[in-house]
Amino acid sequence: MRNFLRYLLHEFIVRCWPVWLIKKITRCSEISYRSANYQDLTFFQKIDYHWHMTFCQPCVDYKKQIEIIDQTAKKFLKDNISDEQKKRLDNLAEDIIRKNSN
Repeated sequence: MRNFLRYLLHEFIVRCWPVWLIKKITRCSEISYRSANYQDLTFFQKIDYHWHMTFCQPCVDYKKQIEIIDQTAKKFLKDNISDEQKKRLDNLAEDIIRKNSN
């Protein structure tokens, strides 16, 4: 039920709000970046993040999927790779986040 209400609210905002107001809302691409770097957000960015997540079901779904992938990858990689490989993966992840944040 909550997902359905969030979906309806999202549709209402996208279809009924004036364009100038929609432009003020943080875009989903920015929210996806913030999901990956939540601990580094400022207080006001966190407020904006949570406000966006109250009405955007696709972003909520994306966050859940990323959490599942992250947990699964950590379990799999915990015992199966060397420290050097872990370091390379961390550097690669940072590079990808940096490239996609622009």
